[in-house]
Amino acid sequence: MIIVTSGHVDHGKTALLKALTGTNTAHLPEEKKRGMTIDLGYAYLPLKEKVLGFIDVPGHEKFLANMLAGLGGVHYAMLIVAADEGIAAQTKEHLAILRQLQFTEIMVVITKADRATDEQIEALKTQIQTDYPFLAESHYFITSAQTGLGIDALRDYLANLPELAEIDKPFRYAIDRVFSVKGA
Repeated sequence: MIIVTSGHVDHGKTALLKALTGTNTAHLPEEKKRGMTIDLGYAYLPLKEKVLGFIDVPGHEKFLANMLAGLGGVHYAMLIVAADEGIAAQTKEHLAILRQLQFTEIMVVITKADRATDEQIEALKTQIQTDYPFLAESHYFITSAQTGLGIDALRDYLANLPELAEIDKPFRYAIDRVFSVKGA
């Protein structure tokens, strides 16, 4: 089962996935240098009965095409919103895309909870539910990759999501990236 992350740049998507899976999805030297996701990153979480796969998409507007490439054929999405910054420009853009793609479920993960008060977090949750009524019934998770707050609860919830892939049908393989090799 594949789950995609989505949200504004520097709201903690990559840090959240590292806390969930132990994998740092930043693989390009430029990503490590700049501290931001540029290309799609992948992480896996083997569980007893299944493996969860995560796609870490770029949050910056310049990499929106890379973000879109990571969303095809996925049923679940996590909207990541930093508790200390709230709804930002790319949060709104990503939300519009997520809504158009009609995911089975969009979970709202409020990250960086260690940088905000309980009142700020509740106000942010209320703002999201008010401004985006289609997220009113979504599952909300309050997390901090730094302290581990909410990580186990999110992992448990994700582990219990039903597999929606049609495994009894022929396998379809979509190619979404092409690599070039120097000298070839």
